[in-house]
Amino acid sequence: MTITIHQPEHFPYYGFLDKVNKADVFVILDDVQFKKNNYQNRNQILTSNGSKWLGIPVEMKNVKIKDINKRKVQLNWKSDYINKIMQTYKKHPYFDENMLWINEILSSDSDKLIDYNMKIIEKTFELININTRVIYSSDLQINTSKTQRLYDICKKINATDYLAGQGSIDYLDRSVFSDVNIIKHEFVHPLYNQYNADKFVAYMSSLDFLMNIGKDRLRELLNE
Repeated sequence: MTITIHQPEHFPYYGFLDKVNKADVFVILDDVQFKKNNYQNRNQILTSNGSKWLGIPVEMKNVKIKDINKRKVQLNWKSDYINKIMQTYKKHPYFDENMLWINEILSSDSDKLIDYNMKIIEKTFELININTRVIYSSDLQINTSKTQRLYDICKKINATDYLAGQGSIDYLDRSVFSDVNIIKHEFVHPLYNQYNADKFVAYMSSLDFLMNIGKDRLRELLNE
């Protein structure tokens, strides 16, 4: 059984989706510390003026519990967030069908970042037929850290293979994974039509894929 582990990103990019699609189990690493200026509350969209950040502002002052699953969003952020999506993508071919579910998610009154991230991730999985089993690390009650934590998660769910991201595999202490095989995630970033660019820009969020080429084409790319 192959497992992959990752923090809950905001509109995660293609590599994230590809990695999850190649695993049997995806563990959401939700009980680790929130990282400022990372991808946990923001990601990139391609505007007519180049790539820009689309993000949910979160509370940063007087935060006692710093875990991702406890991080609260700021007040009154949704109007600016929706306007930024509309200004960027309103003329794109798949704008209407995607705004329907985005607005539905944003209608939530939750004050937690993870609720919005996970609803977006789950809906994206549904749209592109990613059927990988999802588990929250907080449900596993594991208190170790770094490489040991990843290994302990693997053992907890009886994984035989750990699919490690390209950005993290070099930092793993391989000696810890004595009886779990480490596999480096490899993927080729696909080219796709981008209506806001004369020259292709890679590593945009999944939102950019969905607005430009739609769920069916994104699903095809993941399964080619």
